[in-house]
Amino acid sequence: MTHAQYVYGKMYDDGQFVEKDPAEAHRWFLRAANQGHVQAELALANQFLDGRGTARDNVQAFNWYKKAAEGGDMTAQYVAGSFYERGGDGVEGNLNVARAYYAAATAQGDPAAKLKYLQLSTELEHQKPQ
Repeated sequence: MTHAQYVYGKMYDDGQFVEKDPAEAHRWFLRAANQGHVQAELALANQFLDGRGTARDNVQAFNWYKKAAEGGDMTAQYVAGSFYERGGDGVEGNLNVARAYYAAATAQGDPAAKLKYLQLSTELEHQKPQ
């Protein structure tokens, strides 16, 4: 029951009904995420990015954001786009891929993603050979 594992992790992450324990939350999120639970993938990504409950690791954060993005999570789509836009942390910068992730988040109603999508579209248009 991946959703139960995720909820258990969230309880430990938030300190609801149990003592707050980010490391225990991480263990539960990892169980659910390894079985494809998108919200748990996003939660793990955030933990790796913040260094909460685990060592800070932007490479791992990106990997989990990408999985959650591919699972349809709008926030993860935006963040994955930003990783591709700037490059680094084991991610090769690619404005076309970044724009595709922003487009996916835009399609779900993310206004910030829409702005980034339009900005990159303009930038890429100006980069085309004349």
